Amino acid sequence: MFGLLVVTVYQVRVGFILVQMECSNLKKNAFILFLFVTIYGYSQNQNLKVTYTLTALKAKDTSSAVSFKEKMKNRIYARMQEYPVELKIESGVYAVFNDKDETMEVDNQRKFVDKMVKIALGLKKAIYYDLRNNSVYEVKELDSKDYFVKKNIYNWQLIDQSKLINGFLCYRAKTTYSYIDRNGNSNSWPIDAWYCPELPYGIGPKGFSGVPGLILELTEADFFKYNLVDIKFSDSTNFFVKMPDLNTANIITNTEYDSLVKSKPNKFGSELRN
Repeated sequence: MFGLLVVTVYQVRVGFILVQMECSNLKKNAFILFLFVTIYGYSQNQNLKVTYTLTALKAKDTSSAVSFKEKMKNRIYARMQEYPVELKIESGVYAVFNDKDETMEVDNQRKFVDKMVKIALGLKKAIYYDLRNNSVYEVKELDSKDYFVKKNIYNWQLIDQSKLINGFLCYRAKTTYSYIDRNGNSNSWPIDAWYCPELPYGIGPKGFSGVPGLILELTEADFFKYNLVDIKFSDSTNFFVKMPDLNTANIITNTEYDSLVKSKPNKFGSELRN
């Protein structure tokens, strides 16, 4: 803890001196930079839990349902409008998305609904981030076997637009998400993200990474949207990421995974749309 404090104070002092040298007549600017560097030092070394709500933008409304089957569809639709997902970051080293414990569910219908929602939203397995090596691994199952698919690096277009999200100043970025569908065809759709440079992590929900700040809002075409609910900072071990041993994990590249999808479209197609 003492080491962390020393590093943070050092960053603040450097930032303050630079401003005094270059803008000695602008005390306000010095104060703003002082605050910014203080927040930067704090955020970079803390454990974070970022909570989003995920909405399916094209989910079909079945609120007039009568039969049991239609009522279940209605429950799935309602759940897809406010599905909670979490991104947990441990000390700027590791992060995990979508590792929520399913044991908290109490009734079988709710378990079934959440299972169907996860399949529809492409959230069947967790996604792990190795922030030290700028690597992201999405766990996908093929033939009852888990593969750690190393995701490709996204090329982002940074746009000079900004807005506040829950009090955080964010900037816009765009990229393209590409994948192989159940028939082995190449597909893609646009990604629109809002990231916060004040929080120095270049990652976001569903394995997206490569922007200069934490992604607080993300839209996948007109299909899905992630909205920030809150961010919690803590030193608690409850925030620690249970990172799998990548030395023993079955790691394959995105290209290798796509080849597997193409070779088994009929057997695995219904499970591989994401």
